[in-house]
Amino acid sequence: MTLVHDSGIFVEPASATAWAAMNKDKDMLKKRFGEEASIRVLLTGIGFKDMAVFDGRVKMPRSRHRPLQLIFLM
Repeated sequence: MTLVHDSGIFVEPASATAWAAMNKDKDMLKKRFGEEASIRVLLTGIGFKDMAVFDGRVKMPRSRHRPLQLIFLM
């Protein structure tokens, strides 16, 4: 949930696990590879095929509907 909330990247749960592990071990990785090291995580798979994971955990955001005229005037 943090990945999609903070970055807008919505991946399948198996891929998000790599991201979560990297975040959990961030201090150890910095210690092992140095503060200046650039750590990369390859994230794959679209999260929409695993929507059942989110049942009861998230709710739809409030609509920000605006009249069409206002959208084109901006």
